[in-house]
Amino acid sequence: MQELWSDRLLRQPQPFETLTAVGLFRLAAAQSPEKTAVSTVETTLTYARLEAQSNRLARAFVALGAQEGDVIAIKTGRSAMTIVAILAAWKAGCAYVFLESACPESQNAYCMEQCHVRIQATAALCEQALREQDGSFFEERGGRNRLAVVVYTSGSTGNPKGVLISQANLAASAANFGDIGFRSDDEYCCFASLMFIASVYDIVISLTLGMTLHLIPKEIRKDIHAIAEFYRRNGITVTFLPPHMACKYIGCDEGSPLRVLLVGSEPVHNLRRRPYRIVNVYASSEGCCIISYGDVEDERTSYPIGRVVRGLKYYIVDEDGNRVAPGKRGELWISGPQVCEGYLGLPEKNACSFAPNPFYSQPGYERVFKTGDLVIEEEDGTLIYHGREDNLVKIRGYRVELGGVEQKMLAFPGIAEACCAAFVDQGGTRLLMGYYVSEGPIDHAALRAHLAQCLPYYMIPIGLIRMDSLPHTATGKIARGQLLPPPEINDRALLARRYS
Repeated sequence: MQELWSDRLLRQPQPFETLTAVGLFRLAAAQSPEKTAVSTVETTLTYARLEAQSNRLARAFVALGAQEGDVIAIKTGRSAMTIVAILAAWKAGCAYVFLESACPESQNAYCMEQCHVRIQATAALCEQALREQDGSFFEERGGRNRLAVVVYTSGSTGNPKGVLISQANLAASAANFGDIGFRSDDEYCCFASLMFIASVYDIVISLTLGMTLHLIPKEIRKDIHAIAEFYRRNGITVTFLPPHMACKYIGCDEGSPLRVLLVGSEPVHNLRRRPYRIVNVYASSEGCCIISYGDVEDERTSYPIGRVVRGLKYYIVDEDGNRVAPGKRGELWISGPQVCEGYLGLPEKNACSFAPNPFYSQPGYERVFKTGDLVIEEEDGTLIYHGREDNLVKIRGYRVELGGVEQKMLAFPGIAEACCAAFVDQGGTRLLMGYYVSEGPIDHAALRAHLAQCLPYYMIPIGLIRMDSLPHTATGKIARGQLLPPPEINDRALLARRYS
């Protein structure tokens, strides 16, 4: 039996310390050039074809004037062409930002302006390049420390924050593959939106290890029965699902081919032991995806976020930045080569969230990222999650900064005060509610239309509640913790009817 490429990498991990994502992909492609690299409903690409097509497109980007360090906007949808375009951008020495058609045009325009995008990789441009350009070897431009991708997350002003992730960050994150146990013979399914860090990780880890990457069709991403059938039909062995989808999948997983189900992006609840392995992963864009992981082995109302991956060092600190005693709660700080460069154009936010490492100064660990998450470390090194220091929450796997939603609500005529809060229903799903004070009645349909023009769908509250006044602290701040969920919180249909 031929040795798996992933097993060889475990014995000789040096490529992760010296190569970019392109270099790692090319090593895997050399091992199995005729193996399927990317599979969608419409098409499949072998590693050899993916290499050649991305060479063609890289030449097209350079011919269009792409310079090293440029950010290319990718607008090719959930397709194999997107993977071609990502590799091509990297080969040309550029980074990419993925633009999701479901997002408001104003948000996409903001991202392009902030990234100074000069080249937009549309389907038409890419198809023309594949017809006209040479597919022979293209020498990758730029070094490991160059920008690879700008991933946008929710921002406190309503505008998203651009997280700057380098090629070195990607390689360092992929180097932890042995912790979870990914293998080259896995059929890896990407569920996440291609806007977010989870998809970047899916792409890099699968192409680095020589797996086959399957892009689940956009049309079935909300239909768990269709997803389960997709897994069975394609022999999917590894995938990620947010907790609410994982709970549904467990109820219809007969004949599941899964070997590993990754679950995360928000606190996980009430999962049962299954024939396949379930891994609770704690991740962030700033940490280039997975920070810690732990197996789910029984049904609980909550689970530890597990052990930190070997490539990171971590510190649990008090409000003054001093390490807390074992068993005490504190903020989690992380340090290592996979910690991102910071936020695009936000020096004050960078100063708050990133700092010189006061505990360790070896190369690669000179900086810390302050996660804002509160944890307790158990004796065996397992971390228990205890919530956020700030008002960042996750709704259906998406990071939402409550202040950003509130700012957009306050921009609507007639609203004097606004506050958002997230509540967990009895099924473990976190629901976003919007509370406001106004002089007169507010047309909720008009308010929702206003929010839809400037916010992604997942940041729009499922319920809107007018109040006579909002609770305040003694210092005049809104007391978010005093807001109560509506009594209909466990009846989604009734909640929508009464508060939409």
